[in-house]
Amino acid sequence: LLLRQEKAKPLLEEFHQWLLLSAQQVGKKSKLGNAIGYALNQWPYLTYLLSKAEAMRKGTIDLKSLLPQFIDKGQLNLGV
Repeated sequence: LLLRQEKAKPLLEEFHQWLLLSAQQVGKKSKLGNAIGYALNQWPYLTYLLSKAEAMRKGTIDLKSLLPQFIDKGQLNLGV
């Protein structure tokens, strides 16, 4: 849990800030706006991984499989 908080929390915080800023700049009805809105609506479930040690048990969400699309060699890849 501590390692997860140390490594993933800064990336998730940066991603969240990008989502919030992008939501203001992108039309809500565009495909990107829809995806951003969905990500923001699901945010509590994503951040649950940072607060509960049991969230990584077999049969639950695996952080490693959840974030590779946003992580590129330890940096947040915003695809912009």
